[in-house]
Amino acid sequence: MKDHDYHDVSEYECAALVRFFDSDSDGALSFQDFLQIVLPCEDNLLRNVVCDRPAFRVSRYDSLPYDIERSFKDLVMSELALYRRLECLRKELESRFDYSTLAAYRTVDKYNDGNINIKNIGSYLRACGHYAQDKELV
Repeated sequence: MKDHDYHDVSEYECAALVRFFDSDSDGALSFQDFLQIVLPCEDNLLRNVVCDRPAFRVSRYDSLPYDIERSFKDLVMSELALYRRLECLRKELESRFDYSTLAAYRTVDKYNDGNINIKNIGSYLRACGHYAQDKELV
């Protein structure tokens, strides 16, 4: 990010982003983890088409075309902005004296089956007045 003149991104935020997408918790992003960042998770056809394209070779000191680099930087910055907003919301929620994590979990786990899935989240959001599309729920 610093190579692209974004100096307000901390190492902690970058590490948090890696932790969020790191599926095997090894502290690094595998290619599959990287795909979770750059490709929509609900469109398997698009994911397959993109992965089947021939690779553009980039050596260690080369860069991708400017518009691709910029788009990727914008994508990472969007993910970081979402992370920052999420952290603010978590802190706000935790600071409320009437908040209980268990009560919140039980509110979303409407069927008391011990886990939260797309059906639970969809029902909870509808009860709150938000009608999310399946794509959003995924």
